[in-house]
Amino acid sequence: QLVPQMHSSLCQDIAWARENAEDEADELEQAFDYIVVVAPFSAGRGDEGSAASGSGDMGLPSGTFFDKFDDECVCQGTEVSYVFEVVEQGQSSKQYFVGVLK
Repeated sequence: QLVPQMHSSLCQDIAWARENAEDEADELEQAFDYIVVVAPFSAGRGDEGSAASGSGDMGLPSGTFFDKFDDECVCQGTEVSYVFEVVEQGQSSKQYFVGVLK
């Protein structure tokens, strides 16, 4: 229920920015065909707590928790997605969900 409203609000915000652009160059800067979402998440051990409600639909492991609630909602609406992991020297790794919204 929340995902369509969030997506609609984002599209309305972009449309408003285009309509209120000071010149044509500013308007063109707001002409997006796609939006890329990068959302950090943690993968649990499968049966701990409650997983992200749509994690199975997004190809994420069971027990996935997004760092921010709204990231999970937006990511459920992505058309294409993948996951990558970043490991910084001396720190634990962090996983990121990357999705494309049209």
